[in-house]
Amino acid sequence: MTIVPLKVSPYQLLKPGIIFICLLYLPLFSQKSSIVFDHYGYNQGFTSRSSRGVVKASNGFIYISTEQGLAKYDGNQFTYFSHNPADTSSLSDNYLKDICQDKHGRLWIVSGNDINVFDLKTESTSRVYPRGKEILSKHFDPLCFLYDTIQDKVWIGTEHGLFWNQGDGISIQPYTFTDAAKNAISINAIVADDRNTLWLGTPGELYALQIRSRELTEIALQDKYSQNDKISGFMTGYMTEDHMLWLGTWTQGLVKYDIRSQQYDNFHFTGAAEQNGVLAINQSALKKENGLLWVGTTKGLMTFDILSQKFTSYVAESIDDMYGVPSSVWDFYNASPEGMWIASHNGLHRYDFNKQIFGETYFPNPKNEIRTFNVSNFDIDRSDPDIAWMFVPGIGNFKYRLSDNSLSAFPHVVEALVTRSSGIFNTYIDAQNILWISTNDNGLLGYDITMDSLLYAPRSFFNKNWVYSFLEYQGILYLGTRNGLFRYDREGNTFEDIESVNQSINDHQLTPAVYDMDFDEHGQLWLQLGHKPTVTDNGLLAYNTETKEIKFIKASDNIVLSILATINDIHVGSDQEMYVSSLNGIAHFKTQGDFSDIGLYTKQHGMISNSVIDLVEDHSGNIWCSGNFGIMAFNMKSKTFRNFSQTATSIGKSEYPMLYYDHHAQSLYVFQNNYYNVLHPQDLTYYPSSISITSIQINNKETKRKDRKWVLNHDQNQIYISFSLLSYTNSSDNIYKYKLEDGTNINWVETKENHARFDKLAPGHYVFIVKGTNGFGIQSDNEERIEFRIRPPFIQSIWFLLILFAGLFAALFSFFKYREKQAGKMHKLRLAIARDLHDEMGSTLSNILMMSELEILKSGEKGNRTLEKVAVKIREVMDSMSDIVWSINPQHDRLEDVVIKIQHEVIEALEPRDIALKFFVQPISEKIAFSISDRRDLYLIFKEAINNIAKHADAKHVTFTYVNSHRKYSLSIQDDGKGFAGDQVHTGNGLKNMRARAEKLGCTLQLVSDAGGTTIHLEKL
Repeated sequence: MTIVPLKVSPYQLLKPGIIFICLLYLPLFSQKSSIVFDHYGYNQGFTSRSSRGVVKASNGFIYISTEQGLAKYDGNQFTYFSHNPADTSSLSDNYLKDICQDKHGRLWIVSGNDINVFDLKTESTSRVYPRGKEILSKHFDPLCFLYDTIQDKVWIGTEHGLFWNQGDGISIQPYTFTDAAKNAISINAIVADDRNTLWLGTPGELYALQIRSRELTEIALQDKYSQNDKISGFMTGYMTEDHMLWLGTWTQGLVKYDIRSQQYDNFHFTGAAEQNGVLAINQSALKKENGLLWVGTTKGLMTFDILSQKFTSYVAESIDDMYGVPSSVWDFYNASPEGMWIASHNGLHRYDFNKQIFGETYFPNPKNEIRTFNVSNFDIDRSDPDIAWMFVPGIGNFKYRLSDNSLSAFPHVVEALVTRSSGIFNTYIDAQNILWISTNDNGLLGYDITMDSLLYAPRSFFNKNWVYSFLEYQGILYLGTRNGLFRYDREGNTFEDIESVNQSINDHQLTPAVYDMDFDEHGQLWLQLGHKPTVTDNGLLAYNTETKEIKFIKASDNIVLSILATINDIHVGSDQEMYVSSLNGIAHFKTQGDFSDIGLYTKQHGMISNSVIDLVEDHSGNIWCSGNFGIMAFNMKSKTFRNFSQTATSIGKSEYPMLYYDHHAQSLYVFQNNYYNVLHPQDLTYYPSSISITSIQINNKETKRKDRKWVLNHDQNQIYISFSLLSYTNSSDNIYKYKLEDGTNINWVETKENHARFDKLAPGHYVFIVKGTNGFGIQSDNEERIEFRIRPPFIQSIWFLLILFAGLFAALFSFFKYREKQAGKMHKLRLAIARDLHDEMGSTLSNILMMSELEILKSGEKGNRTLEKVAVKIREVMDSMSDIVWSINPQHDRLEDVVIKIQHEVIEALEPRDIALKFFVQPISEKIAFSISDRRDLYLIFKEAINNIAKHADAKHVTFTYVNSHRKYSLSIQDDGKGFAGDQVHTGNGLKNMRARAEKLGCTLQLVSDAGGTTIHLEKL
């Protein structure tokens, strides 16, 4: 599509000069409304003088381009990323201008004369350049960005033409027009519409670019304030939903261009002879501001009403002025839900939507009196919700129309009775639309609004007995007076003293003044008794209207009520808890029970201050509290406070403003001096926020790692973690909860500090978890966690233990190997000795025995006694040699071998003597090893016994027994011979040797001998 330059009609060019002169100097400003702005300057940690651009990134942080680098704000502190000549991953220049983000987690930044791309995840910077050697031969000089989310394309306006980058890669390329002569135009602003058109603002002209055809068309616009001048110097642009293109110029103000009809207009905010520079344009996210443009100018912050075509100035003298923004404004950024961020030449600012919920209405000045118009009583008419009845001390009483903010006098029938000096204590409109007025001079007045008449004559009731409170319940009107509780009888038009209540008050010696009342769902009427500072017997009384039961809670008898000291107001919430306000907090308890468990809300629970006067409940379950620094909304479900302070919201600055809730219109009225705020609680929005860990320090050194699992050495045991809840409205009210789980400690720590420090952590596994709650009482939608594993010192580590175990194992292995080797050597040596003894000594002794026996044979009958003795001795030596060889042989090292050897000895020694033998031997399952000496001692014990049987016993039967159990054993040999003589049992050398050997074995030896035989029993202890 070709864009045809607009032709200006002759009528527009020939308007009467007088009109233009008037327009030059006619102020185009509407009345400034009260809007509260948050300011971030040096005192808030924003150390840059100015900010040029601002975005809320996808990670929830706010990033600001400044003359000192890139600033990141987390709601608690500002962190700066600056140019470092030694670090190529840092910014190429600290002087930053435009900034935008794409959907790949990157920020595109104009850094000096270059483009930098900042990765949000790694927080590192890439310096990028366009393709083409002809571009690199000169400065790139980027000026502005536009990110197309649908096409995933970044458009870049520079002093040398238009460039673009598409997708998640980085490859900046020049964009060429069909008219090559225009390729190098300087582009200050880029705006896109939904018709595949880019609108390019340059220092001299406005262009329309058809992206597909690359056709560039100049749009010529004439300045209506100076008909000889063409509009030029385009600095910024903004497209509204109605296809209206709004352009900001350096000197010629705000331009409106209809891209469909091609009609246009321009608007100055100051005289035509002065600079009308517009640097930024935006619309807020508030529906009520659909017809409003926010305009950043060289003069400061303004709004432009599209319908009335008027500017409203929000220019402030300094950053301390909460109702304006100082200096020129460079950029806007709408960020849900916290509002619109504003970058200016004098800091960073925010138009917080959450703080603008209170409408503001000034009362008309009655009778032109310049006095404080402080409303003390306010009641909305039951029959006409547009009418309110007001009482203003020192000024008068009025009938007030809400729709047109108009005041009128009271009806004549009551006007003379409620004069300024008559003393108004309280008012109330009941269900019959009767206006009850408690006065000092004329007592209680009942005015029938519908009938325009008094119910009874003045001073008929409660004259000098002032009525402090009214409450209607189930058609009955209750009155709390200076002297107790009363009830109104409508039929008789009389008032009745509730004697049981008043008598109980007197019996308990409480002040009878009933200052406030409220009913609970159980039909109990709660009375607030006495509240003057001089009164020490304040208390609460509960009167059951059905059962007539009366309960007292005396302040002096309860520690919490004693802390309250002065009771200001009471209210039974829809959660059936009683709330009691005071200058020292809000007490609360269930209306049923023994009232022993009374809690107390204070500043520690999120209140803006402890001092509270009025309590009113809205339809959403919020109890609104009037304090000395603003108002608070207590949410009964979440048990949290939302604060609206005088310094942080648009609410007025009156101390303890009176509160009134209109249930019909669902509106909360907050009365200030000379005006009132009105709030619709349903307009309150609650958004959860995310919590983020912002930094980690290990041993006081910050790390850039973003790991969620850490493995640290034993000496890295000082950990400092910073975190932030990314909720920017009154971020100082954010509350954090964290815990460090170590397997035993699971307790949460609650704090307003956004950091946690852990010192001298012992080796082990830790999990750090943090969550937060914002100033609205909404918990974060996530929890952040980090795992730490602190390794023990090397000497306590598993590796050290493994190495130690391996070393010990190696040592033991070597030791046992050595022993095994030595045992092997010993085994071989014993075998060799046994073999040598058997072969050498045995052979030699056998030869000697044979020679002796041969000589004996030769001697004949005469024999040779000497040789016979020699032969006997040789045989004994051979037997002993056989025993020695057996004991040395390592193949006979087990108990089993000893038992078998003994059996063989029994058979060889006794069987030739015709002795009947019996063996009772259990199987030997355990491989019990014996040393050489033990084996020999055991064998010799029984060999001695066997020899004694063979030589001396004359036995006919012998029984050998072996029993074993769990490495214990017993052996016994029994014969039926003639036994030993008594002295032989004790004095024989053989028996002494047997006992000595048994003792060496660690065994007990029992010998029993009588005429019936002998038993020797050996048992292992």
